[in-house]
Amino acid sequence: MKNWFSPAAAGIVLACAAIPTGACAQSLDARPGLWAEASSSIINGKAMPTIFDVKGGLPAGEKARIKQVMAKLGLPPNWNPKLQCLTKASFDSAEVIRKAAASCPSPSVKARGNEISYSARCQEQGTEAQVTGNVRAVSDTEIRSNSRVEAQVQGQKVVSEHQTVSKWLGADCTQPPAGIDPQWLAGLGGSAE
Repeated sequence: MKNWFSPAAAGIVLACAAIPTGACAQSLDARPGLWAEASSSIINGKAMPTIFDVKGGLPAGEKARIKQVMAKLGLPPNWNPKLQCLTKASFDSAEVIRKAAASCPSPSVKARGNEISYSARCQEQGTEAQVTGNVRAVSDTEIRSNSRVEAQVQGQKVVSEHQTVSKWLGADCTQPPAGIDPQWLAGLGGSAE
């Protein structure tokens, strides 16, 4: 299975790095299995293209079918889709938390009910960034996140904003719901183990 590290996961990891694992699991409890995710990114005020914007990419009929399925699942239909098979370890991996804590020492984390807000100054490969965001478990089958990263890259200020909506589809990663082609797991960067 491929590693899952989306803005939502980054927020969970950063937030969980600063609080006891038990409290984190209690705050953002999520089911293992097949998850559909839709994400949107804006860099320096400009929306980044999605798979629906790439000319010569997916045929028009396939784009329309994917948008219909996303809408049916309650995902924003014009955002970038992704399917992932996630295990319990995907949400609570000590190794990923350790790596995040190494790049983002002393994060400020506030857990309130089913939401975790975080901010940190992170350093990765000589670049320093200010990271802020929140992760909210709407339920154990839906997670929403927002993040903002401000950094200096090669002398230029870069502001990156990300939104993610993730929905649990089922416990069996090999059996996507009707209307979802199992090949999308491979084609959209996911894994079906």
